Amino acid sequence: MTDIMGKKAASEVVGALLTVVVILSASGLIYVISHPVISNSIDNLDYRNAVKTMAEIKEIVQRMKYEGEIATTKSVQLNGGSISNLKSFNATFRVSELPPGLSVAIAHAPPNINAIIHAAHDIEVQWRMSDLSIDLPSRNIVFESGIFAKVGGKVIPIPISDPDVTATNDTIYISLYSFFGNYSAGGNRATINLKYINTVIFDDVNSFKIDSEFCKLWKNKIESELNNVVNKPAVFTDSDCSDNNMEISKAGGNITIIVTDIEVT
Repeated sequence: MTDIMGKKAASEVVGALLTVVVILSASGLIYVISHPVISNSIDNLDYRNAVKTMAEIKEIVQRMKYEGEIATTKSVQLNGGSISNLKSFNATFRVSELPPGLSVAIAHAPPNINAIIHAAHDIEVQWRMSDLSIDLPSRNIVFESGIFAKVGGKVIPIPISDPDVTATNDTIYISLYSFFGNYSAGGNRATINLKYINTVIFDDVNSFKIDSEFCKLWKNKIESELNNVVNKPAVFTDSDCSDNNMEISKAGGNITIIVTDIEVT
């Protein structure tokens, strides 16, 4: 009888242990299966928050361009990412004369602008524009007139938001925004202060060149705008973007470049 009771007790212990093992194994399997999904959901949430933030900032600086807003403070949710104006791209335009506002821009951002007077009496303005970028562990969201994305270091070929470009039968208007001030912040949440400095308008530009890793996205938007009008005010003189460069030149119309300087702290 004692032997039978002992065997019964042992069987109950083994059964209990097997039940625990099965539960733990099932829990582990559920975790293994669900963890990538959970992580992906978190990544997607962080990505959506970053895109929303950039869309709000784009709306703010577009109002600033028309002096509808002078300064604002914005709280940014990062969840371990970072936001900075450390990335940049180069814009070059040839003009017959400098606009009056350019001297003001130079006073605020001397390292970013270089004006060269050529023998042909046109002026080449080389301007390094500072982007605003939110960097997540797997993605980068960059505001460069448009809102662009990179995944794993590769540019996504479709923009989140197109560059600020509009064409009519006589003029193509290209808006550029430069965020200067050596700003960088990270962690779960950051505060960014945006202050409008000035807007410089280049009328009757002879040619416009951009050097950017998002060259193809710029080219696609400019090409789309030019194709939407009957009389094209400009034509491409370099459009392959193989070296991250594209260029348009005036042809039967005007090129107007609008540069807005925003201080970031």
